[in-house]
Amino acid sequence: MHRGCRALIACLFLMPGAAVAVPVVPDGYAVELFAQGVGAVTGLTLDDQGRLYAADYDGGRILKINGPAVLHTYATGIDKPTDLAFDADGRLYVASSTSSRGDVFEVLADGSTSLFASGFSFPTSIEALGGEFFVSNSGDGTMSRIDNLGNDSVFLSGLSAPNGPYGISFSDSGQMYFIDHGSGTVYGADALGNQTQLGQVTPLGGTFTGIGLGGRLFLSDVNLGALLFLNDQTVLEAFATGFAGKGDAPFIGPNDFVFDGVSNMFVGDADKIWRISAYSVPEPVSALLFTLGLIVLSASQMPSSDN
Repeated sequence: MHRGCRALIACLFLMPGAAVAVPVVPDGYAVELFAQGVGAVTGLTLDDQGRLYAADYDGGRILKINGPAVLHTYATGIDKPTDLAFDADGRLYVASSTSSRGDVFEVLADGSTSLFASGFSFPTSIEALGGEFFVSNSGDGTMSRIDNLGNDSVFLSGLSAPNGPYGISFSDSGQMYFIDHGSGTVYGADALGNQTQLGQVTPLGGTFTGIGLGGRLFLSDVNLGALLFLNDQTVLEAFATGFAGKGDAPFIGPNDFVFDGVSNMFVGDADKIWRISAYSVPEPVSALLFTLGLIVLSASQMPSSDN
C-alpha cells in the first residue's frame, strides 16, 4: 500500500490481477482491505468474540467474517437486509426492508430465521439498548422501540417521510444518535426522545452513525464518499475519503461501520470491508477538510428541536 498518497486522489491497493482504489485516511491511521466480494454491504456488527457480521442487501444474506478475506454465509433468504444487531444474550437480529412491510428477524444458530416483529416502514437500522431494540423507519419518518417480546411502539416521529431516519447508534451513557436522511440533519436524542441537532451532512447522503476512536461521533455520507467526525469544537470534519459513493446503487459506500475496542474501525463500502487502524495518534485528525463545496456547520450554531 502506498502511504504517501493524500488529498483528492486515492492510492491503489495492489492485489493479484487487480488494482483497488483505497480510501484516504489521516496521519496516524492505516487502512487495509479486510474483505471483498461481500455483496452490497449495508449493516455491520460484532459479536462478543469480536467476529464481524455483514448484511448483504443485494444478496439477501448475512455473512460471518472470521478473519481477513475469510467469508462464511451465515443466513440466507432475507429480503433486503439493511442492518443487524446482537442483544445482551448474544442473539442476532436483522432488519429487513421490503416494499410490502418491514420485518425484524431473529437469526438462529443454524442460520434459519424467526420473525420477531413486523409492520415497520422501510427500516434502515436496528440497535440494541438495555434489553430493547430501536428501529429507524425511513418510510414514515418515525423511530420504533421493540421490547423483548417483540411488541413495538413509536419512540420518535415527525422526521422526513420518506427518506427519514437512518443509522441509529448509542453512546455508553445511552445517548442516541441518528441521521435524518432526507434533510441530512444529524440528531442526538435522550431516553425521553428529546432531540438536539448536532450538525448537517448532505441531503440524501447520510447513512450511519457510531461512537469510537476516542469516543468521537462518526458519520458516513455516501454523496461525499466520506466518513466524517464531530470534533472538539462540535464541527463536522472529514476523517476518511475516497469510498465508493452513490453512483452504483445498491453498491454504495461508506455505509455502516463498527469499532472493535482495540483501535480498529471496520467500514462497509459497496462489496468491500475496510479496516482502519490507529497506530499512533489516538485523536482523529481531518484527512481532507470540506474543499468540495460542503459548508461546515458548527453544532453550537444549529437550533435545537423537541420534535
